[in-house]
Amino acid sequence: MKTWLRRSIATAAVALTAGTLTVGAASATTFQITPHDGTIWAVDGSAARPLSFEEWTANGRPSPSLAPVDYVGYYWSSGIWARTTWASPAPATSLISFDQWTDANRPAARHVPWVDGTYVYRWATSDQVGVVDPSGDYHWLTAAEWAAMGRPAPSVHHDQGFAKLTWSGEIARMTSLSSGRGHPIGAAAWDAENRPAPMQVTRFAGDQFYRNAGSSTIYYAGPTMNRAITLDEWHAAGSPAPQVIGTETGGVPASTWAALAQCESGGNPRIVSSNGLYHGLYQFTTSTWRSVGGSGLPSQASPEEQTERAAILQARSGWGQWPACSRKLGLR
Repeated sequence: MKTWLRRSIATAAVALTAGTLTVGAASATTFQITPHDGTIWAVDGSAARPLSFEEWTANGRPSPSLAPVDYVGYYWSSGIWARTTWASPAPATSLISFDQWTDANRPAARHVPWVDGTYVYRWATSDQVGVVDPSGDYHWLTAAEWAAMGRPAPSVHHDQGFAKLTWSGEIARMTSLSSGRGHPIGAAAWDAENRPAPMQVTRFAGDQFYRNAGSSTIYYAGPTMNRAITLDEWHAAGSPAPQVIGTETGGVPASTWAALAQCESGGNPRIVSSNGLYHGLYQFTTSTWRSVGGSGLPSQASPEEQTERAAILQARSGWGQWPACSRKLGLR
């Protein structure tokens, strides 16, 4: 804070009577200071406007009184807001920094049910109503807290949220529930979202159960994971018939395709890159996928079809379509 403003605050703390400037015979302008930011205001009745240093000097540098500032916050948040209570302009609420709080002599915040700028939301996968305050703190509202806020309508993240399989512990951040698009998240990412309650499902749209020819091991591929599953997990999922993947596709052993898929996508046929451009086991772009006869999105096709389309691409254009992984695997 500028030195002249600090001195103004010190002066105001000692002399709380406002300086005045008579304007005509019927009105008087008073000068007030908001201590958290050192702004001096010219207040005329219920209207207020901030003064520049030059304007304050031109008026004889009157000693300002303390402005009517209410320091407020949520009981669950570390943020403190300064709320001025002039009628005009409309009462303003602003988040203050630690230094500003110190300049204002560290006032205790009054707990309030609502702070301007609070974002209210709900994921499609849960009835929980959450808020993010302007300081960035998250909180899940109780029914009483939501009522005290005036029951603001939450912004609903349609077709998005968090989900987990009833028979496995992994949680997925779903970017599209209807198409089964999503990715697994760890504890840190879940904590960062304030641990939203995940929707419990038995299957995801477009997920796959498959096994290699000649093997009884069943694999699951979906938004939360791609791994071999136990017999109990398979039964809990409803005992779906797994797709059988052949020993060779396009003259290339299944083991080679599996190694390439593991390198490109971690072996997850449902994965989509963070920028949305690359899909599935072999990270096809949609244009390349269509060029080899695919329709829809590659990540929505079965693992078997993805491998068949990859074989067509390899026969046409070689292993260079997967430059880093084919080189790593010694395929070229």
